[in-house]
Amino acid sequence: MPKKPKKSSSSNQGKPIRLGAGFDRGKTVRLEASSDHLCQQWLFHDVCLDGSFGLLSHGVSVIGDILKKVAEYSKLTWSEIKRDQGKHHYLNNDGLSGEALEEIRKLVPCDTERVFSMRLTGEFRVIGLRDSEHFIVKWIDPHHGFCPSHKKHA
Repeated sequence: MPKKPKKSSSSNQGKPIRLGAGFDRGKTVRLEASSDHLCQQWLFHDVCLDGSFGLLSHGVSVIGDILKKVAEYSKLTWSEIKRDQGKHHYLNNDGLSGEALEEIRKLVPCDTERVFSMRLTGEFRVIGLRDSEHFIVKWIDPHHGFCPSHKKHA
């Protein structure tokens, strides 16, 4: 009787496992499935519309610029996007402007670890939340004011 092929390690994703030698005995952990291999899906259902970082505060041409980049970036996986950390990266609270921190407190439910900045052009950024393969657009930042850079040409 032929042997059955072994199941791939992806079949363990989300299931509790026991850690082996060298780890805390008896500790149970969960394997989380990575979505870095998936292409991005941009969602605008929760975008801020008004204020300094609101979508409608910057004119119609900004929307066209965003849509061009959405079409381009949606073909890339998260791994490909994250490789260029100078352009696209997670934000930490240290570099955020006071207004940005205020916006995050209003719109992001306590988990700021997922706040991600996507560079569209020179200073133009779109700020949102990464949730699996989804990029949930929250704020528009055409002048790099959300997380100001002190680099000469950023």
